[in-house]
Amino acid sequence: MTEMFDPTHTLEHVNPIRLPLTGAQKNVWYHQLLEPESTPYNVLQFIRITGPFNCERARQSLEFLIQDTEAFRLKFCEEDGEVYQIVEPSVPTILSYFDVSSALDVEQKALETLEQEQHIVFDLRQACCFRFGVVKLSSSDWIWYWNGHHIATDGVGAANIVNNFSKAYRQFPNVSHSESPTWQNVTAEDLRYATSAERLLDQQFWLDNLKGLAAPSALCQRDVDNTAMSVPGIVTLDMERSYYDAFVAWGRKQTRSAYSAMAVAAIIYLYKLTGQRDICIGTPASGRTNDTRSFIGMLTNVMPLRVAINPLQTVNELIQDISGTMRLGLSHNRLPLREIIEQRRAIGLGDPFSLLVNLESFDQSLDFGDAHGIVHTMSSAPVADLQLYLFDRKDDGPVQLRIDYNKDRYSASDVQAHLERLSNLIGSLVAQADCSISQIVVTSSSERQSIVNESAGSVVDLNQWPQTLAELFKRQALHAPTASALVFEAAHGWDSLTYAEIDHRSNQLARDLLAKGVGSEQIVAILLDRSPAMIIALLAVVKVGAAYLPLDPDSPAARLTFMLEDSKSRCLISSEKLVNDLIDSNHLTNIDIVWIDSTAVARRLNTFPSTEILDAELHYPIHPESLAYVIYTSGSTGRPKAAGISQFNICQHLAWRQDTLKLNSTDRVLQKTAAGFDVSVWEWFLPLIAGSTLVIAKPEGHRDTVYLRKVVHQQQITLIHFVASMLAVFLDDLPPGECSSIRQVVTGGEALSGLLQQRTHQAILGVTFWNFYGPTEATIDVSHWCTRLEDDNQTPPIGHPIWNTQLYILDQSLEPVPQGSVGELYLVGTGLGRGYLGRSALTAERFIACPFGVPGARMYRSGDLARRRADGAIEYLG
Repeated sequence: MTEMFDPTHTLEHVNPIRLPLTGAQKNVWYHQLLEPESTPYNVLQFIRITGPFNCERARQSLEFLIQDTEAFRLKFCEEDGEVYQIVEPSVPTILSYFDVSSALDVEQKALETLEQEQHIVFDLRQACCFRFGVVKLSSSDWIWYWNGHHIATDGVGAANIVNNFSKAYRQFPNVSHSESPTWQNVTAEDLRYATSAERLLDQQFWLDNLKGLAAPSALCQRDVDNTAMSVPGIVTLDMERSYYDAFVAWGRKQTRSAYSAMAVAAIIYLYKLTGQRDICIGTPASGRTNDTRSFIGMLTNVMPLRVAINPLQTVNELIQDISGTMRLGLSHNRLPLREIIEQRRAIGLGDPFSLLVNLESFDQSLDFGDAHGIVHTMSSAPVADLQLYLFDRKDDGPVQLRIDYNKDRYSASDVQAHLERLSNLIGSLVAQADCSISQIVVTSSSERQSIVNESAGSVVDLNQWPQTLAELFKRQALHAPTASALVFEAAHGWDSLTYAEIDHRSNQLARDLLAKGVGSEQIVAILLDRSPAMIIALLAVVKVGAAYLPLDPDSPAARLTFMLEDSKSRCLISSEKLVNDLIDSNHLTNIDIVWIDSTAVARRLNTFPSTEILDAELHYPIHPESLAYVIYTSGSTGRPKAAGISQFNICQHLAWRQDTLKLNSTDRVLQKTAAGFDVSVWEWFLPLIAGSTLVIAKPEGHRDTVYLRKVVHQQQITLIHFVASMLAVFLDDLPPGECSSIRQVVTGGEALSGLLQQRTHQAILGVTFWNFYGPTEATIDVSHWCTRLEDDNQTPPIGHPIWNTQLYILDQSLEPVPQGSVGELYLVGTGLGRGYLGRSALTAERFIACPFGVPGARMYRSGDLARRRADGAIEYLG
């Protein structure tokens, strides 16, 4: 490298005037102070010049520009906490020169040269904030570049720099001086505004305008500091000019503004990918008048543009709304964005937007006499999240879409996918201008199909798997009749029952139910404390083909009465004490009751054979589609509703769960979940079909962590389930090694935090820790995730679909949202239950037609927000 340096031609020396920083400059200054050695505010542009190029002429042209342009001679000072700037009367003219023409790969060497330049750290206290250079690739292929700090120029100023250099080179030595205002004029006007009534009005306007805007509409799916700035990554995509021309023509026709069209595309895209209806984007406000149009300096501002989305309004109606909002905002655009953000942070709110949208339309082709130049931008400014640009070079070639992105938040592939969708949206929006926003689709047909395909779990043929609970239990009872099935606390201590014993007792109770006429599609309520009697009652009900309704003795009496009446239960299995304490006898007139604790009932049961129930004894055959159980949901959205699950649903689910957890005869599973929650279903049945031992916690024991630890230790429990909040309490002060028998922990029903994931792995060494998700309406769980020790305290996902299940994440128009985008979770598959018993309207509302796959398929609307990660795992968002 050589340097051409001529300090002889300088301005007449005068004492520099101390000038305040403009509002836009202050924002850059304070951010740079946070990381003084970083370079996110470096702006590098280069002109690729084809043809003869005279370096000396370039140096002399640059020398003229430095003398004519105050921004090139700015120096920043700080004294007693006050920051100010001065315009030096002269600075050296330095034009660095690099000859890479002999390199093996000329293009790569030139790029490396520019990248090294891009990361030069500017000392703002030393004039000047700009560097210039020339790279020779060949005698007819050149690069002229400038690298400057954003505090000294904005985007309009950058365009002026390259245009002024081209003009000076072309006209040299007869170059005319600029008629731009001085920095003193510009800062004086900025200072006037800072103390004006106009500024107070602008402050109040933005406080009112952004009231109620809680969080920015963001595409980011990573948990990082929202205020962090970084050297941006850049991804570009060329778009056909014909689409662009039609797009901006539509914008100008509707609102006289091409930018309005760009804003519409960005706002619709954010709405479709986030589901938010209160959308805010950043809109550049040049901060320039006719007098400052050619000024080189940092005057730009960014204005929040907030729009309320109505999915039923048309695209044409939306662009009119946006245009009106922009006009109003532009009349208050002088208030620096930094002040707007500070106003919001003072009341505990974050930045108003995360996506900045810009449309730049200028001729990037420059005339150098016998040579021709094309302008390129390698870097622009730091990016907190995303900045979307649409560049029109004013030629016959394609236009360029570009996103500058925060590399801590997004991958290049993430951004590339956003660009491709935005390009498709821009290309198709004009033709859909009269369509409602809800009808707009942002994914291509191929991406849509790919998303649908990725939504499915493994397809497993389970035709050979038993299709009823009775068959499943029978198979295991015959296989190991003398094995320990139940362990429970009795008066004298721990006791047990074998598979044969509970099989025989449940057969006798089943025959008693048959004698009462109980059979398929009838509901038998079970109101019992956690005990062997409850398990025997469950088995008896499924053996006669009826459906059981578990009633939790801890539930309020009114709720229990409601469920008995609403379900039209045919029979109730309970104890006299529980019924007398909890149920008004006036509500039991039409229900047969089996008093399981009655001596008379015990004698009657003993009169029945304990042998296998034969098909001929049943009142109705048991089919896979027969109702297996009914569980009432919490009723948080109204009165409790009864979700009905078939034999097929639960048997298919147990097949997957056994394949996943792989229980065997050495496993001891603690049954502690209350009967009213569907987790209890697999706690009861999975151990009994896998040949494991089911250890029954005493009534109320599930709330006592000291008791639970004792049981785990004494009974050498290998598998246990917790909701997240109870797991956290269980781990508190857990002595090392006390629960070392636990091989697997399952959690579900509540969101699992990364911290609790980390605590569990640290407290129970070597444990396999599962995070499951699913609603009662879809048979317990529909997704699974095996947490990993190396994930530390990162929030775990709910994972992937289980067998024969599809988990779709859809927007409000039931269109699949792209990977990484937020939507509502819909469930399809063999676990999908019948719906709500006796609530046909509600069933139709929540169980809707599935637009994907087999005609006639249903899907369940969960009401939960979720998004799919790059690895296919689903994150639960609440």
